[in-house]
Amino acid sequence: MKKWTGYESTEVMGDFRTLDTGAHKLNIIGAKIEERSGFEIFIVAFDITAGSGKGFYKEQYDNNTKANKKWMGTYDIFLPKDNGSEQDERNKKQLKAFIEIVEKNNAGFKWNWDNDELLAKSLKGKMFGGVFGQEEYVNGNGETKLSTKIRWACDINKLDSQKIPKLKKANGGSNAIMSPMPNTEDDSEELPF
Repeated sequence: MKKWTGYESTEVMGDFRTLDTGAHKLNIIGAKIEERSGFEIFIVAFDITAGSGKGFYKEQYDNNTKANKKWMGTYDIFLPKDNGSEQDERNKKQLKAFIEIVEKNNAGFKWNWDNDELLAKSLKGKMFGGVFGQEEYVNGNGETKLSTKIRWACDINKLDSQKIPKLKKANGGSNAIMSPMPNTEDDSEELPF
C-alpha cells in the first residue's frame, strides 16, 4: 500500500458531533429575505448558545472544507402573500409567533416593519428558543438518512416544557432550505445580505 499525497491533512471519517433533539436557546447571527419559486422566505440564521449544542453550527461551518460551504443553522419562514389561502394563514401565524417570541425574549426590541435592511441588522444578537426534531432526507446515493433541524420557534422561558417533535418522513414534507452564511468569528464582518 502506498501513502497518498495529502494523507496528513485528510479528514477522518465518522468523527463528528450530532445535535440533540428538543429545545435549545438560540442567538440570531443574521437574517435576510430571499425569493424562491415565487415565494418570499424570511431566513433567520442562528447558533445555539447553551448546553451540549452550544456553538454547534459555527463548529460545523468552521470544520467544513468545501469551497461552497453553507451555514446550516437557519429557520425559514415563508412570508404571507395576503391572498386568503389556508397556507397563507399558516404563514401569517408562523411569522406572528416568531415576531412575538423575539420581542418578548429581548427587552425593548420592536419589530421594524418599514425597512427590511434595518430589521435584519437589528435582529443580530437577539435570542429565541427553537424546538428541534429529526427529519429524514435522501442523499445523493439514494440512501435515507437523518438530520436534526429546527421545527418551530418558542419562548426561551418555556424551553423545558417543549415536546420533542415526531420524526418527519422524507416523503411527508419539504426539508429546510439551506442558506450560505459567513464565518461569524469577527463581529465587525458585514453579513453578505
